[in-house]
Amino acid sequence: MINEFSRIYDLALPSAIAEKQTVAATAEECKALAKRFKILDVKNLSAEFTIRQDQEEGCFKVTGYLKAHVTQACVITLSPVDEYIEEQVNIKIRVSPQEDDDLEGFYDDDSNDDIENIKDTKIDIGELIAQYLALSLDPYPRKDTSSAPKQGQAVKENPFSILSSLTKKDH
Repeated sequence: MINEFSRIYDLALPSAIAEKQTVAATAEECKALAKRFKILDVKNLSAEFTIRQDQEEGCFKVTGYLKAHVTQACVITLSPVDEYIEEQVNIKIRVSPQEDDDLEGFYDDDSNDDIENIKDTKIDIGELIAQYLALSLDPYPRKDTSSAPKQGQAVKENPFSILSSLTKKDH
């Protein structure tokens, strides 16, 4: 499978570790991501992050944030709805060369970090950023002018609905 936004980092190389990294999607990659996520447009997508090795936990930590400007269709009117996303990225990466390696002890319930297990030292940071973007999208985008009630908002009763009871009189 070819990822739309692929940025491979080799964790074995010192240049990938501890320096602030910046990645940005090209116009073609943004178009491909919009198609993948079934939204109208990804106008831009970028991320700043740092990869650090954590000897104590035996993993690598990717921390940073992503920024994106996307356009989705309003769920009511189908009008375009722009959304600006800024999302914190916290990922623990564990390199596990053996397939039968026990990964159960690696999960940390007290941590808010997402965990990615890989079999070699290469990680596709671009794909991880794309996945974070997908999870950050508003599942029910709405244009401010849409007339349907928002969740938890009371539906106003039609004042003329009482007239329908007059036509249903028992004779």
